[in-house]
Amino acid sequence: MPNFDAIRLFATVAIVLLHTAANGVNRLVPGSPDWWLANLIDSACRAGVPLFLMLSGALLLNRTHQSATQFYHNRLQKLALPLLLWSLFYLLWSALKAQVKHQPYSLDTAADQLLAGAPYFHLWFIYMLAGVYLLLPPLRRFWQQLTPTQQTLFCWLALILQQSLHGLYFLLALPEPPWPLWALGYLPYLLLGAWLTRPQQEKPTRSPLLSGTMLLVLIGISALLYHWQRDAGLSEPFYYSYHRMSLPVLLSALLLWQLLQPLPPVRSRLLQAIRRHSLGIYCAHPLFLDLTEYGRQQLAQAGSTTLLPYAVQLLVQVSLVLGASLGICLSYQYARSYWQRHSD
Repeated sequence: MPNFDAIRLFATVAIVLLHTAANGVNRLVPGSPDWWLANLIDSACRAGVPLFLMLSGALLLNRTHQSATQFYHNRLQKLALPLLLWSLFYLLWSALKAQVKHQPYSLDTAADQLLAGAPYFHLWFIYMLAGVYLLLPPLRRFWQQLTPTQQTLFCWLALILQQSLHGLYFLLALPEPPWPLWALGYLPYLLLGAWLTRPQQEKPTRSPLLSGTMLLVLIGISALLYHWQRDAGLSEPFYYSYHRMSLPVLLSALLLWQLLQPLPPVRSRLLQAIRRHSLGIYCAHPLFLDLTEYGRQQLAQAGSTTLLPYAVQLLVQVSLVLGASLGICLSYQYARSYWQRHSD
C-alpha cells in the first residue's frame, strides 16, 4: 500500500489555512500586498478537498476484500455520529452568534440550513461525503470489472465531463443542486485517486522541480483569475477560480499528489496526530476560527494588531485554530478510551 501520510497531512492543514486566509481576502483592501498574500495562500490551499477525495478513491476503490455490507457498516460508524452531532452543534452555535450580534435566527432558518446540507459553511463536505459513501460500493464493483485501459478511459472521460458541466454551470449561472446530488460532481476525484494508485500504474517520471514550477504557475493563475472576477463584480461565492471543481484546482491537486505521495511516512508524533484526526479537525476548526477572529477584531479595535504584520497574524491564528482543534480531538479520544476501560 502506498504511503499517503504527507497528502493527508497537507490536506488537513491546507483547509484550516484556506479558511483562515479567506477571512483576509474578504476584509483586507483588494490589491494591497497583504490581500495578495491572502489571495495566493487561498488559491494554493483550494486543493485540500480534492486531495481528500482522491485519497478515498485510492484507499477504497481498489480494495477487494470488503463487502458492501461491511463497507456501509464501517462508514456509518465513522460518519453518522459526527454528522449528527456537529450539525446540531453548529446550528446552536449559529443561534448563539446571531443573538450576540443581535441578528435574527429562527427555527425556520436552522431547518433551511439543515435541508440545504450546510448547517455551517464547512459541513457541506460531510453531507457530500455521505452521498459519496452511498455510491461507492457499486462504483467500486464497476471499476474493478474494467480492464486497465478501460479504467484509464473511464477516469478521464469522467473528468472531462465534470469540467464541461462545471464550466457550463458557471456560464449559465445555474442554481446550486440539492445536496444529495453533490456527490455526483466529486466522484471523478475518487476515480483519479484510484487510477493513480492502481498496482499496474506506472510511476510518474516528471521532475519534482518541474511539477513544483507548474504548481506555482497554476496558483498564480488562480489568484489572478479571482482578482479579475472580483473586479468584474461576479457573485460570491461562485468564483470559478476558487471552486473545488475548477480546472486550476483539479490540476493543482494532481500536481500536489505527484509531489507529496513519494515522501516518506510522517515520524513526528504531532504531525501523526494531525493526520489521524483529520476529520475531527475539519469539523471542529471553524469554532476556533470564529473565536480567534473575534479576538483579532477586539485587538484591532484596541489598535494592538497593527503592530504585527499580516503574515505573522495569519501564522498565529492558524497555529491557534489547528492546535485547539487537535486538542478537542485528543480530549475526545482520551475520554472515550477512559469510558471504555471503566465500563468493561
